[in-house]
Amino acid sequence: MSCIIELKTKKDTFIVQSSNLTIIDCYADWCNPCKKFAEFYANFANENNKYGINYCKLNVENEEFEEFTNLNNVTSLPTILFFKNGKTLHSHVGFNMKQFKELVEKHK
Repeated sequence: MSCIIELKTKKDTFIVQSSNLTIIDCYADWCNPCKKFAEFYANFANENNKYGINYCKLNVENEEFEEFTNLNNVTSLPTILFFKNGKTLHSHVGFNMKQFKELVEKHK
């Protein structure tokens, strides 16, 4: 069972206000790098869910998220957004396992 939260509506983006690290995988179903990252992300989230990190997914093709993705400059996929207390800590584009792990370690 996955511990990843699928953001379904615009209201779900309230999670970025959490005092815990919130990571959002911005993806599209047709994006091959997104699919590769999704498998890694699911495994990583399940193995590292003891830190209180909110692991989330957001389908950029859902029109409800247009404003959110524009505000966060999501122009390439996959884009991984890191938030804490409503502030963007980092935005990473592409699938780089090493850099992702380093960013999680830095911000957790």
